[in-house]
Amino acid sequence: MAVVAIAVAIPVALSGSSQPIVSHAPSVSPELSYAVTVNGQTKAFSAGSLTVPRFAIAPGEDLTIILDVNVPAHTTMTALWLGITDGVLSPRPDGPANMNPLLAARAGAPLGPGVHRFTLHWVAPTTLRPGTSRQLAAEWAYSQSSQSRSPGESEGDIAELGVQAVSGT
Repeated sequence: MAVVAIAVAIPVALSGSSQPIVSHAPSVSPELSYAVTVNGQTKAFSAGSLTVPRFAIAPGEDLTIILDVNVPAHTTMTALWLGITDGVLSPRPDGPANMNPLLAARAGAPLGPGVHRFTLHWVAPTTLRPGTSRQLAAEWAYSQSSQSRSPGESEGDIAELGVQAVSGT
């Protein structure tokens, strides 16, 4: 499975309506790909794609998220943070600002080229209403050995977790 982590976030609040996504995966960072599985449903994201996978969730749902991140050749992720956002992304050299909750952090032990698996758990807030969403996001720092680029940081959405309207009521 090809996989990638892409995003960092500043969730405004885990209740109320969703905010529009303010950022996107930058084109100057390494092009990453990933597969994300939410409660048994798997969707892939190809490097360079502009549309992230979308998963339907319910308020209060206990989610098991498996993320397979593919670090490309000649690239090392020097730090990686995964968490939930409310549509606002803001990378910082020392990690995410207000990613809430922060589901995983890996700093200090680099991730080399290849596929790396992360298993995450999150309970969607019971206050989420139909039509609202949260984003599974990542922020990472990287270095590239085969190019003359200096180390950098990046961020992006991995998946959209949207609350669906209940039909038949």
